[in-house]
Amino acid sequence: MAPTPYKFIADKVQNILSTISNIGNVHNYQRYWNSDEEFRQFCFDNTNDRVAVWFVTNDDGTEDKLLDYSVNRLYTKLLLKGYMGGLEIDKTELIFKQVCQDVCVAFPLHTHFIENQMLVHEPPTMRYKDERLLHTVKCHYAEVSLTIREYYLNQ
Repeated sequence: MAPTPYKFIADKVQNILSTISNIGNVHNYQRYWNSDEEFRQFCFDNTNDRVAVWFVTNDDGTEDKLLDYSVNRLYTKLLLKGYMGGLEIDKTELIFKQVCQDVCVAFPLHTHFIENQMLVHEPPTMRYKDERLLHTVKCHYAEVSLTIREYYLNQ
């Protein structure tokens, strides 16, 4: 049995994040843009009329370790990077703090079974919170680390 493809895991994380209120756009990989129009397309939340975007990216790659002669353990480390445009009138700092808390709560310790595989995602941790420029917009910024352990049988 081969390990679960990275894209499958990133898509599942993207689907979970997309259900969170006020999160904005969620992409299963880091997006880049060459124009203001592309920036608005990828990062602007038309519902709330502000920049609000999260990217699911790979953090430190994966590590494959043999547990015994038939079982492998694979770590997939993900970095969830979130941005929200800062607007004092909307009190976006409070909204963003709630979104960050909701992101962490969305991934409790949980185990999934897929055929002969077992996936366990550990509770995420807030790694970094600050303000940053995204394109030309001053934004609230957060990094959330999420580790998924996968156990699968050797063939």
